[in-house]
Amino acid sequence: MARDIFDDDDDILVADEEAAPTPEELAQLLADEEEILRTHDEVDPLLVGIIDSLGNGQCKTIFKTNAHMIADKEKLIHNGFIGAAGEYAAIAAINDPMGIVYSQQATYYAPVRVGDEIQFQATARHMDGRKREVDVVGNVGDIKVYEARFTVLVHEYHPLKIKLMDVAGLKN
Repeated sequence: MARDIFDDDDDILVADEEAAPTPEELAQLLADEEEILRTHDEVDPLLVGIIDSLGNGQCKTIFKTNAHMIADKEKLIHNGFIGAAGEYAAIAAINDPMGIVYSQQATYYAPVRVGDEIQFQATARHMDGRKREVDVVGNVGDIKVYEARFTVLVHEYHPLKIKLMDVAGLKN
């Protein structure tokens, strides 16, 4: 089905009974619609990768390593760049502008070299509540090179608007 079923106010357009989508078609159209990134949209994709797909607590990213990430003469990529790219996939899967990574537990299974392309798959374990966990796996081809679990806290306000002294119970 290649017709737009929504008007400018996101109301469903129905011209006649024949043109109306079935409930199954409507569900598929809504499921196929990808989410728009609402967080970390100013990050340089050269540092964290690009989003391949996003929606329903899932995010796939592609991260191409480059010469600025080299750690030694053998062209080994510093793990900090890999971890940052994994974190980007995790925070994008939650996709809440008030979210911030609170903790992570990561394992680096294999070295990565300059020019390698890592495909990250981030999956939120749940999307309710303030404290959310996200599992991230990074592969170069068929080889798993990275795996992590992130805890993301979703605040009422932007993380930089939170008064740390208040949070710590040290109000003046």
